[in-house]
Amino acid sequence: MKSVHLLLLAVSVFACGESAVVYETDFAVVPPGWYNDNWSTSSSQGAYIHQNMPGGGSPQIYTFLAHMYSNTTPPVWYFVPDGTDSLVIDVEHSIDVFTTSNCNFFIKLLYSDDTEEYIFHQQISGNGGYISTEPIHHVVVGPPEGVWIGFALYAYNTIYYATMGHIYWYVTSLNATTYGNSLNLEPSTWASIKSALWEY
Repeated sequence: MKSVHLLLLAVSVFACGESAVVYETDFAVVPPGWYNDNWSTSSSQGAYIHQNMPGGGSPQIYTFLAHMYSNTTPPVWYFVPDGTDSLVIDVEHSIDVFTTSNCNFFIKLLYSDDTEEYIFHQQISGNGGYISTEPIHHVVVGPPEGVWIGFALYAYNTIYYATMGHIYWYVTSLNATTYGNSLNLEPSTWASIKSALWEY
């Protein structure tokens, strides 16, 4: 028998006029059901990464990886209401990086059909720095009816012998809001949700 396990959070969509909050978090704690590796969280700093690279030490090359994402096992998906004309993702963050190595930082919007897109992507390649506190504003126009979404936050840093620098990245809020003329979850949609959750 086929078993489908979906951890459904924030399905109770809070509608106000022509907008609805699908999901929001301040990352005071790791969101329920998400996988986390090397991110710290606090009520004052949100989700954050601190890494200092003083240089010297072992010549061994290794990769520092911090990732936190919702498509775990079972996955955590958030349902976008029927009637959505646009999906808007807003992220408050600050990033301060200087490195003599190679770094990548990104936030992804995940879809339940195994597709994805970047909300934020910053690459730094050797002897470079990047500082920003500019909020991220990402718009998806006309998402498919009945779509489920998730999120992923990643940081990669390849460390070489004598690598110097620092990484300070704080993600203090993430908000997914839908807009449309008629936002609702039709009875047929609720039926399909229950079927996905309880079909064995």
